[in-house]
Amino acid sequence: MDMKLAWAALGAALTLASCQQQCYLSDWIGSYTGKTREDVIRDWGTPEKTYKGEDGLETFKYYPKAWDDGGFWKFDPHWVHYQVDFIFKGEQVTSWRYTNASCRIVPDDWLKANKKRIDAERRAKNP
Repeated sequence: MDMKLAWAALGAALTLASCQQQCYLSDWIGSYTGKTREDVIRDWGTPEKTYKGEDGLETFKYYPKAWDDGGFWKFDPHWVHYQVDFIFKGEQVTSWRYTNASCRIVPDDWLKANKKRIDAERRAKNP
């Protein structure tokens, strides 16, 4: 087999595998929008850092880690260290952000409870 053809076949297989993996990370973290500090602390624990910006918004910073099994190909299993910020106006989460996180950190119980609804919402937006 020609080397270029082999690389093209591998690239196509990897692309197909990654497309089959839906990511629900933003949905999971975004589900905290509108929730209270108490809800966030109950689920995530005491934040590792907090700060209040000049705009009066308060940020809770979390630096958890999760095991990434390497995905479909089981390539390079490792611990994923990531950051999640919940931004509060008063007592409610108004926005959030994350960095260095993997789709595989979404808790299985949350995914099981929400996957069908999220998929239906995505299909409705992109028929």
